[in-house]
Amino acid sequence: MRTVRRLYIYLVTLISLELVVWGLINLLQNSLSPAPRSTANLLASGLSLVLVGLPFFLLHGWVAQREARRDPEEQSSRLRALFHYAARLALLAPVVIDLYNLAKEPLQAIFRTQLSPDQMLVSPFDRLIAIVINGLAWAVMERLLRSDWQALPAGEALIEVRRLSRYVWMLYGLVLAVAGVFATLQFLLDPALTRSLVVGYQTSRLISGLALTLVGVPLWVFWWVILQRTCDLPAERPSILRRVVLYLLTLLSAVIVLFAAQFAAQSILEFLLGINRSFTDLRQEIFQQIDLVLVFGVLWAYFSRQVQREWALENDDLTRAGLRRLLHYPLAAAGNAAVFAGAWKVLGVIVELLLSVSAWGSVTRFDLSFGIALLLVGLPYWLANWPRMQAEAALHVEMADHARRSVLRKSYLYLAVFLTVIGLMSAAGVLFYRLINAALGNPGTNLVLECWQQVSLVALLAVWLGYHFAALRADGRLALRSLAERQAAFPVLVLQPNQDAFYPAFSEALQRQAPHLRVTFHDLAAGLPAPELAAAQVLVLPAALVLAPGPDLQQWLAGFQGRRVVVPLPAPGWVWAGQPARSSRDLALDTAVLLRQLAEGQAPRSAASTNPWVITGYVLGGLFAALLALIFFSVFVSGF
Repeated sequence: MRTVRRLYIYLVTLISLELVVWGLINLLQNSLSPAPRSTANLLASGLSLVLVGLPFFLLHGWVAQREARRDPEEQSSRLRALFHYAARLALLAPVVIDLYNLAKEPLQAIFRTQLSPDQMLVSPFDRLIAIVINGLAWAVMERLLRSDWQALPAGEALIEVRRLSRYVWMLYGLVLAVAGVFATLQFLLDPALTRSLVVGYQTSRLISGLALTLVGVPLWVFWWVILQRTCDLPAERPSILRRVVLYLLTLLSAVIVLFAAQFAAQSILEFLLGINRSFTDLRQEIFQQIDLVLVFGVLWAYFSRQVQREWALENDDLTRAGLRRLLHYPLAAAGNAAVFAGAWKVLGVIVELLLSVSAWGSVTRFDLSFGIALLLVGLPYWLANWPRMQAEAALHVEMADHARRSVLRKSYLYLAVFLTVIGLMSAAGVLFYRLINAALGNPGTNLVLECWQQVSLVALLAVWLGYHFAALRADGRLALRSLAERQAAFPVLVLQPNQDAFYPAFSEALQRQAPHLRVTFHDLAAGLPAPELAAAQVLVLPAALVLAPGPDLQQWLAGFQGRRVVVPLPAPGWVWAGQPARSSRDLALDTAVLLRQLAEGQAPRSAASTNPWVITGYVLGGLFAALLALIFFSVFVSGF
């Protein structure tokens, strides 16, 4: 209830603050600005905003400040921190836009361009008024934020929201800078546009690009320097947000470079293959894609170095390897998809030409250029990432075991297998449909071509499926061999005080779960275990021996240095709270699984009770996920 009330107070305070600010801006602009406009309507609009917003802002702001002074929990709440930094964003983001518009004014004078109708309605003085009013409101809110920082210098909520705010501002500046640099490069690198600039044409985009660059680059540099300077502080070092942002920027830049390079290569190939287009259109398309490749290629290279710096800061080798996989597998997947799509298109054209069904027309040349361009661009992506991941998983060392068991690798391989299997079923279904339809007297047009195209698609999908399935099988073989070696080097001692039904079931479960485990069953009727058995890494004993071990066995247990696994077998006079009644077979299976986890170096996890509704939910969720994947794959296929 307090959270809902808090959300209401801060949300109304923020909205009413914006009403007051923009109402004052409208009043001052209409009172002082020389720009022509309908003064009466705008004055009424500004005055109404102030009259409506000011009472609500004062009331809700006073309530928020009073509760923050009375209750330290209120002052340290995340909603209050979000309010402060959201107010900063709402007040200063328009200032950035106004600075961008002000930067265009001298540029338009330099290039002697006319002002647009919108710019004639808003004068530079109007923009200065908006900057001053937003700046004054920000200064007031900033004082309240600083008072919270002084009261809570190590507040977790303030630290987290400040970190989020810094990255939002950094991304805001980066978007403006990238848009500005891209628009500027279009004129600097394209000779045709540069010549048009000399005679006074096509300058509006150049002016916008230069203004965005003048505003966006300093904004990005300012916040990025702050983030770089504070990333090594104890409060910022374990930041997951930093890694998420760096990886997303790196992967997004890489994907944009892939598509831009593909479009540029396709345009060149279409021109070389004789598709009707002028050299001017070709040059314009190529230079536009080159600009994208340059801008996002620089971003890709820079943020890749930042990601590598994150790797170097990790002391744990396993974590460092996992961070590498987090970058390489998505890039390998993008390259894999591009190579498959390119091979599909090229193979379809080859089938078309071999059957001589169609002439060397524009559609065929377009498909061929599209497929070759995808191959030329996607193959380097795949070769630069996938072989490295394969080499990492093919080694017979402990690090390779973790690589083979990683969620990213399994997701990559199983997703590739799943999509190729679905595609194989779809292609085979279409092929059988064509053949059966033809057998029933409805062959349609170009039956031979369509059937051979489906056959080529089935063959291509079979190759992809066979390769990734072979990779999965190789991982399985290496994992089995490695696990067998781990189990063989993991001695286990089982103390058996009686002939309970648990022990035969336990022995049988061990043969299924961990057949290579070195397990010794010792009957306590024959005396204490031999001294060499005390070197076992795990000791398995029933709860009755823990409760009443006897003096000799107690002394022997005190000298045992390994780990102890206690089996909750029934003991006379003892009741295990929270433990459901389990059969000897279930306990044996749980204990065998736990020993296998210990032998493989995993954290032991106890088996949870199975709820039929949970199992039903898993099944329904899996079916729904499979349906979504089939829909996405169908949409992907229809795109080609």
